[in-house]
Amino acid sequence: MDLYNILEKYALEILKIWYKEPNEKELQKYSTRYERIKLKSKIYKVNYRMSEIGRLIFVICNILKMLDEAYINQEGINIRIEYIENIL
Repeated sequence: MDLYNILEKYALEILKIWYKEPNEKELQKYSTRYERIKLKSKIYKVNYRMSEIGRLIFVICNILKMLDEAYINQEGINIRIEYIENIL
């Protein structure tokens, strides 16, 4: 299983457990907080500004886009993820 499939599966599992569809009033009032993310032909409206889970899904989906574009353009990509304690 390649990195793309692993990350996509991970994102879908997170959404399955944590995703809650926002109501229309919330979407209209706070439209800039939400990002439309498409995974496996389903569109999720993710609050990436106020929710830690939303930020995580947003990051995973952007990595998926980078991997997809690198594959389409036949380019290599290096991803390094570091954990930094006590950043603040």
